[in-house]
Amino acid sequence: MKSKTNPVQTDLATRKKMLLEAKEKSKKNDMLGAAVAIATLHNEFKMSPQDIIKELSKYDCKISVPHIYNHFKLAKVPAKVKTYIRTNKINPTDVLAKIKKHQTENELIREIDKIVAQREIEQEKIIEEKKIQKEKTIQQKIINFLKNQGIIPSEKDRENILKITGKYYAA
Repeated sequence: MKSKTNPVQTDLATRKKMLLEAKEKSKKNDMLGAAVAIATLHNEFKMSPQDIIKELSKYDCKISVPHIYNHFKLAKVPAKVKTYIRTNKINPTDVLAKIKKHQTENELIREIDKIVAQREIEQEKIIEEKKIQKEKTIQQKIINFLKNQGIIPSEKDRENILKITGKYYAA
């Protein structure tokens, strides 16, 4: 014989689960995850921002009304923007700042794409600079070692060091 589950109990359990998820995501600074949980509480359980704050406080999670509204906004961003947030290509606060300036989804996506592309270029430059610095450090260590041994490398030896250790070498 099947046991009948009470829909009210199921709703309460699901609501509690979403509240705990919002708390955990907030605790882990996962603003997008918290936003989805909070928006679910608002949309599916018809909880007002004040109700959400009150219920979260029971689970030792403090959140303000403006934060609730920011979570609502984040939960509504296009999937592409959410993917950028999840992959740490942009942070949620930058997205919120752009939401205020760009009203349509296409404007928002276009602006976020520009920011992400610019950050990727900057990141590539940083990686390249680190690689160059590492190569220079290795080359300088080799040159210093040779000098400490009383060996002064010829230009040919310096070229070979360049070939072995990378594109750059210390003079």
